[in-house]
Amino acid sequence: MAKRQRRIDPEVYREIHRMVREGGYTNAAEIWREVDHRFPDKAPSERTIRSVVRELLPPDASGPWRPGPENDPEDDARILATMAECAARSKGRSWQWELTQEHARWIAWLRAGWPDLDPVAAVVLAADYRARRETGRDCRDLDGYLAFAPWRSPEAYGRYQDAVKQGWLPESPDWYWTAAMAQNVQKQLGKERGANG
Repeated sequence: MAKRQRRIDPEVYREIHRMVREGGYTNAAEIWREVDHRFPDKAPSERTIRSVVRELLPPDASGPWRPGPENDPEDDARILATMAECAARSKGRSWQWELTQEHARWIAWLRAGWPDLDPVAAVVLAADYRARRETGRDCRDLDGYLAFAPWRSPEAYGRYQDAVKQGWLPESPDWYWTAAMAQNVQKQLGKERGANG
C-alpha cells in the first residue's frame, strides 16, 4: 500500500521547518498551537505536525558529541566557534549545546568547506543534511545551495536564483534563501560602514 502524501500549505510547512530548525521546537502540540494561532485556516492536524517533526528530526544513534583529544582539533574548533556564535546571537534563548556526533560531523564538514557560510545556516544545513541522508531523501537542493553559494554576493545569489528558475536544481526551503539574502545585506552594510568610517 502506497504511503499517502500529506497536504500542507507550503507557507505553513516553511514555518514548521523554521520553528524546528531555528527555534529548537520538538513538541508537536506546542508547534500546533503556534501554527494554529498564526494560520487558523491552514493549520494541519497535530498528528500531521508530529509526522513533519519526525521527518525533520529522525532518530540519531551516533551518540552525543563532545570535544576532546580523540577528535580532530580543527573540527572541534570549528564546531565550538559555530555553536558559540549561534548561542551569542540567540542570547541563549533557544540554542541547544547538545549535538550528536553525526550532526557535529556535518557542521565540521560545512565549516571546513564553506567557512564563509553563516554559522546558524551551517547548523541548520547540517541538521537538514543529516535528517535527509538518514531517511534516504533527496539532497540535491542542499547540494545546489552549496555549489552556487548564494550568500557570497548578489551575483552568486542571482546565479542561484536563475538555476532554480531554469529547473537545473530543485528549490531549497525558503529559510536558505532568506539566510543567503541576509548574509549579503550584512556584507553590504559592512562595506558601507567601512567606506564611511
